[in-house]
Amino acid sequence: MIKRLSLTLLSIITISLTGCKLGTSGMWKNGSIDQRARQEIKALNDRLMDALRKNDTAGVKALLSDQLLEKAPALGNLISQVSPFLENNDYRVLDEYLVRSTTTGQNAFIPSGLSGDNDYALNFLALNKEMYVSLLIPTRQSDELLVTAIYGKYGSEWKINILYFGQYSIEGKTAPDYYKTAKERFQNKELVDAANLMYMAKLCFTPSVVWQYKRADEIKNFGEKAVVEANTAYKFPVMVDKVDTKPQIIGINPEKTQSQFFVLVSYLSNINIKDTSALRTENLKIRKEISKLFNGIDKNKPYLAYRAFNEMPDATKKTMHYGFIDTLLLH
Repeated sequence: MIKRLSLTLLSIITISLTGCKLGTSGMWKNGSIDQRARQEIKALNDRLMDALRKNDTAGVKALLSDQLLEKAPALGNLISQVSPFLENNDYRVLDEYLVRSTTTGQNAFIPSGLSGDNDYALNFLALNKEMYVSLLIPTRQSDELLVTAIYGKYGSEWKINILYFGQYSIEGKTAPDYYKTAKERFQNKELVDAANLMYMAKLCFTPSVVWQYKRADEIKNFGEKAVVEANTAYKFPVMVDKVDTKPQIIGINPEKTQSQFFVLVSYLSNINIKDTSALRTENLKIRKEISKLFNGIDKNKPYLAYRAFNEMPDATKKTMHYGFIDTLLLH
């Protein structure tokens, strides 16, 4: 999981995506940007990504504006946290924008589009009459980091005014992607899955401090609704009455291994945690009943993980448990 990390000399104000004044006299996106400017920024981005990968604080500092350098005492610590997420120098440009203003000190408001599920808007204070926004994604297998580098032009030089690192996607899906799937699960009365998917959406909801998804309010409101509905429908612990040993489900949550997320079903068992044979027999019975208690819990996922406890887990101490994996057929 990528922790959101920022380096900025600006105070960013959260705004809605409508009714905002566009403090720019001109804005160009991607292929419409002057090729000379694109090439200049590409060279700087290449240097930035190389320095980040190498954990080269001096290399990053060389790209920052003087104002940002004054506010970056913890830069080395920041870079050391980001560096492991860059496996090589390869990256893709999600989007890039050239912004020109007649004055400075105005908010630059940049909408990426109007109709796409993943459309967003950027909002930041333009310190320079000419600014360049680079949204960069290092090459990774599934969990994607977004590097936001916003340059200002000082004389003939571009320098970074805003540098931010945040989670763009998890297992190849963005916050709007998780929201879309969660709505489908919700409509099918698969309430636990819907709530868990919205938890995933929340983890990658703000990939940058200057970023707001077009449907941000809609996503946030639905996430709250999904959690309320799930909590109303299920009062934990939930007794598995059809199993003779009367285990109690105490939680169903998304968990993460080093490589992927999975759904974990935690339950209290009356069987001694050391009696693994009896625990396995009980767990096989639970598997047959779980979908009757929680609609859809055994669908649309490669496996379910189970964790049996003899006492309620306590975050302040180590609680003994025993685990099982139920491999599912995707359907």
